[in-house]
Amino acid sequence: LLKVVGSKYRQHIPEILRRASKHMELVFGLELMEVNHSRNIYALINKLNLGGDEGLSDEGSLPKSGFLMVFLGIIFMKGNWATREEVWEFLSVL
Repeated sequence: LLKVVGSKYRQHIPEILRRASKHMELVFGLELMEVNHSRNIYALINKLNLGGDEGLSDEGSLPKSGFLMVFLGIIFMKGNWATREEVWEFLSVL
């Protein structure tokens, strides 16, 4: 997070993390949970209750929330942004 925010705003990281966590919960149904306080390790927990076939895509193969997590993951791995070409290249593999 420090790489993205920068050392100039280091003192604002707790507020940035709080707001980002709130928006991820509202928009994507993900809760940011601290796993290890001493090492500052966090995990994203899916708060959506997708039981049975409710969350499956039309083809019945990949839950919609699973696709979203994979899609957001590729953007994260590309440094928090990805070009259209990178996204399409990734999607073509699926």
